[in-house]
Amino acid sequence: MIDQEMIDTMKTLLSPICNELNNITNRLDKMDTRLDKVDIRLDKMDIRLDKIDIRLDKMEQDVAFNKKNLHDLRTYTENEIEPKIRLLAENYVPAAKRYETAVQEMDEIKQDIDVLKRVVADHSEKLKKIS
Repeated sequence: MIDQEMIDTMKTLLSPICNELNNITNRLDKMDTRLDKVDIRLDKMDIRLDKIDIRLDKMEQDVAFNKKNLHDLRTYTENEIEPKIRLLAENYVPAAKRYETAVQEMDEIKQDIDVLKRVVADHSEKLKKIS
């Protein structure tokens, strides 16, 4: 059997090792706690990143929708609006020339009317004098 002295010696020799193991265990427990906190933070970050992914997906859908609308608008402008503007522009110059000519004719007609008014007034006076 092992005698008490030998047991005491073994205890004395093992005591620093046990203390060191206890220290290591404590440090590992602290690290475990810290890692748990890191895990919690990472989980929160994952949730935030998932939300960002959802928002980015929605933005991508919106961009695709806007691209389609822009394409439709360009097509509509090209096929509907531009030909009408072209037609208006083609008809504007001849119409403007007609209006210019009509304005000149209107001025001449006004002058003729003024002359007629004077002549009629003059004739009316002469007729009054005669009668």
